[in-house]
This record gives sequence, C-alpha cells and structure tokens, in this order.
Amino acid sequence: MLANVRTQKRARLIIALLVLLGWWAIQPANAQVEIDDDVTVVGSDYELNEDDTINGDLSVLGGSAKLEEGSKVTGDLSVAGGNVEVEKGAIINGDVVVLGGSLELEGIVHGDVTVFGGNVEIKDDAQINGDRFALGGTIEDKRSESAQEADNAATEGGLELDLPDAPPLPDLPYGEHYRGPSRIAKFFTRLGTTLFMTLGLGVLTLVGQLFFAERLTNIGEVAFDKPIESGGVGFLTLLIYAIISTILALLLVTICFAIASIAGYTAGGLTLVAGWVSIGSHIGKRLFGERYPDEDRKGVAAALGTAMLTLVIGLLYTISAVASGFIFPAILATILIVAFGLGAVVLTRLGTYSEASLFTPAPANAAQNNKNEHEVTHDDI
Repeated sequence: MLANVRTQKRARLIIALLVLLGWWAIQPANAQVEIDDDVTVVGSDYELNEDDTINGDLSVLGGSAKLEEGSKVTGDLSVAGGNVEVEKGAIINGDVVVLGGSLELEGIVHGDVTVFGGNVEIKDDAQINGDRFALGGTIEDKRSESAQEADNAATEGGLELDLPDAPPLPDLPYGEHYRGPSRIAKFFTRLGTTLFMTLGLGVLTLVGQLFFAERLTNIGEVAFDKPIESGGVGFLTLLIYAIISTILALLLVTICFAIASIAGYTAGGLTLVAGWVSIGSHIGKRLFGERYPDEDRKGVAAALGTAMLTLVIGLLYTISAVASGFIFPAILATILIVAFGLGAVVLTRLGTYSEASLFTPAPANAAQNNKNEHEVTHDDI
C-alpha cells in the first residue's frame, strides 16, 4: 500500500514537470520588454536585452552598458565610469555620452557621439547621424570609405564658409610632442619677473611715501602690533573678496556691468597692493631706519623694505622652478603677508586710523568732544 502511494506521488511529479516543460517550450525565446520611462543605474553594469526598448533616457553611473541586437533607446545614452557596447541592430535615437570609458559601436546612433577619456571604435555596420568627438582618446573607424562618406554626407548642412587654408604650424622646439619650457627656462623667466616686481613695488613704495606716508605707517604698525586681529580680518576679507570676484567675473560678460566689474577688480587690487607695500615699508623702517633717520629719507628705507620683501618671496617662486619643494612655502608666505596687510587696511579704514578698531569714533566727533571738554574746563574756571 505504501509503495503504491509513493508511485502515485512520483507519477504526479513527473506529469507536473512535463506540463511545465511544455508550457516553457511554447513561450517565445525572448519576451519583449518595453519600459516607458527613464532608466538610471548606479554602481553596477546594465544590459538591455535583445528587442527590449526604453522609451526615455538610459543613464549608467559607475558601471558599463551593453545594448544587444535589436534593442532600442528612444532618448539619450549616458555612461560615466564604464564602457559602452552597442551591438549590430541596436538603435539610439538621441546622443551618446561616455565619460571615463570607451565606446564600441556597431549599431545606429541618430544623435551625436561624445567620449571623454576613452576611445571610440566604429565597426562595419555602425551608423552615426550626428557629430563624433573624443577627448583624451582616439576614434577608430573600421567602416569602408563609402560608408564613411555616406555617414559624413548625412551630417552635412548648416552654414558653410569658404575660408582660406591655415598656414602650416612651425616645428615644435621640444620634439613631436610639446612639453612646455624646460626648468631652466622657467627659472630665468621667474627670475626676470621677480626682479621686475621688486623694482616696480620699490618705486611704488617710494612714491606712496611722498603722498600717503601717514596712512602706510598706520597700516604697517597695526599689522605688526595686532597680528591676530589683522590676520583674522584679512582671511575673512579674502574669502569675501573671492566670492565678489566670482560674481564680478560673471557680470563682466554683460556690457552694462562691465564698468562696475573692472572698477571692483581695480579697487581690490589696489587694496592688496596697499597692504603689501605697508608691511614692506614697516620692515624697511625697522631695518634701515637708523641709516636713513631724516624725515625726507624715510621713504628710501620703506622702499628698500618693500623691495627686499618682494625679492625674498619672488626667489622662493623662482627656486621652485627647479626644486618643487619650495612652491608650498612661497604660496603660504604670500597668503599670510596678503592676509595681514589686507586685514590692517580694513582695520585702519585705508590707513585713516592709527588704532586697530572698526569702532573708532570719527575724527570730527573726536574734535567736537575735545571742544566740549575745553568749554567745560573754561566754565569751571
């Protein structure tokens, strides 16, 4: 009895398997899938099966994409960080953009093909109705000349200009691939720039001492006597200046704001130069003040200090052309000097105050207070 029960269970299982196999046999080999929306895949590869359709864009981030034969994307195909393979018969109605990967194309692209950081391989049956562009890679077209000509003819149109041929380029000085100037050339170029800046800022300091000696002195004294306040305000001002500079750069493209943008850049540059010159003047007066004690010759000491400061920083940049380890201290020293000088300019309100305070009363109010004190004293007498 028990054996008959087991036999019946086995028979039922075999029949069920046969029915399942029969049902699977009458199904199509690949059921067609159609997706009516954009598809975005992050962190894995994506494969669009044969005869499947995406009615939208296909985007793959951090993975590769493969379009099998007969598949279709009605929008754009974008892949970042992976390769793209488009098999024969696959269709992309939009553009193809690949970032950080290569493209192997055997299907049809009705839009443009753009690849950054990878190669493009166009096989025999491929068709591109738009433009082709590859940056950081090559485009290898394996099609016949007739197919390439037909493909190029499909993309012709628009405005044609009959321009003369450009003159041939001269031979590059450093071989077939230009690698830029040598280290020795960079060294002497930076050395010349340093000497020019040293002379220019030294002369500018000398002129500034003739007309703005008191203001430059106030700025320099505050920068050295109040280093923490000057540095903090300077770094904050640099941050604000960077934001304003970005805004001015955007406004510079419009004619109506061009004058305001140029004026803003000029004012910012003059403020930075004033801080640099003031610190250099203060250094010069401390180092060479005894040699030039006369009031008329203090400007010479200030000019020597600015020239020496500019020369030292410039030499750091110059040496970095042959010894890259010097570039960091050069940049750090420049930022610190600019920050301290700019902060002192702000704290002294362009050198009009000798005390490092944003809340110093105006000179007119101070004069009025002195007048009142004088009247009170006279009445008491």
